[in-house]
Amino acid sequence: MKHWYDFPELLDRTKLKELVDAGLSVRELSIRAGCSRQCVETALKRHGLAAKGQRGVMPRFINRGGE
Repeated sequence: MKHWYDFPELLDRTKLKELVDAGLSVRELSIRAGCSRQCVETALKRHGLAAKGQRGVMPRFINRGGE
């Protein structure tokens, strides 16, 4: 079984941040790295990043709390 840290693109925080900033989703990142979505989600969580399509990430267009 491979882990998130077995993939160089997921291990390097700066490279991963560049891909996230480019607008890639979790699914697109997993296809690009050749791993599962769970590996990508774990890597993002470990590096303190959030990507489009990640579970538990609130979309910006949803306004909660009357702001």
